[in-house]
Amino acid sequence: MADAKYPSLVTIAGYFRILGWLTNVIVVVYTIVGLIQVLVNGTFFGGGLFGFVGAVLGATLGGIVVVAVYGLIGFVVATIQFATSEAILVLVDIEANTRKK
Repeated sequence: MADAKYPSLVTIAGYFRILGWLTNVIVVVYTIVGLIQVLVNGTFFGGGLFGFVGAVLGATLGGIVVVAVYGLIGFVVATIQFATSEAILVLVDIEANTRKK
């Protein structure tokens, strides 16, 4: 792709790919920290270990669900970023193949 007719599109695709990897790393770290916080504090948003046992268990399970949903949303966003990158590269390849004779 060094001789691409549209180097700016290739650069933009590279940025989307980097952004996708950064999003994946941040989501993994966020999910691990969030799960640790839920298990230590009893809730993702604050709280404590010494509250009413049912409330703590409910808050813990609710916190785990919240962290899992945030993690899934993050992975979906990263997948969209990777797909955008690949779509741009496919369009550049299609243009290169139609230009050749």
